[in-house]
Amino acid sequence: MNSKSMIIAAGVGGLVMVLLTKIPVISCLNCLFCVSYWGSGILTVWIYRQTEKENPGLATGQGILLGLLAGVVAAVFGSIVGAIFSGTSALASLDMLKNIPGMSDQVSSMSGDILRQATSVGGGLIGGFVCNLVIYPLFGALGGAIAAGLIWKKK
Repeated sequence: MNSKSMIIAAGVGGLVMVLLTKIPVISCLNCLFCVSYWGSGILTVWIYRQTEKENPGLATGQGILLGLLAGVVAAVFGSIVGAIFSGTSALASLDMLKNIPGMSDQVSSMSGDILRQATSVGGGLIGGFVCNLVIYPLFGALGGAIAAGLIWKKK
């Protein structure tokens, strides 16, 4: 396998996986069918085949490796994006609650606790990363296996 083509394919596939899991409408469909996860593994194998013109055929194990790498890329970037948006959404929720008549005083007393919990880098980021590091590579490998073993068999 060509390392440069492998890195390009895994990087693009992983970033597409993150984008598709963070877009609200698509992420709802993703909850039902996991399309973004295994579909990104298929995309990764397809990109590899397009960039590797000399030997585009892949064994199933190579497809699994490509899907795993795309999943690891997605886990890293997905955890960073998730950490950024969790703090932002907590601030937006507090602002919305402050606009409700009579809630301003109660929100002020709760806001310190809510902000500490929502923006805690330690627990949320590490816990999310560990979950992402299991789920994204697992489904990416499944998509890579489907693509390499069933769709584009090595000749």
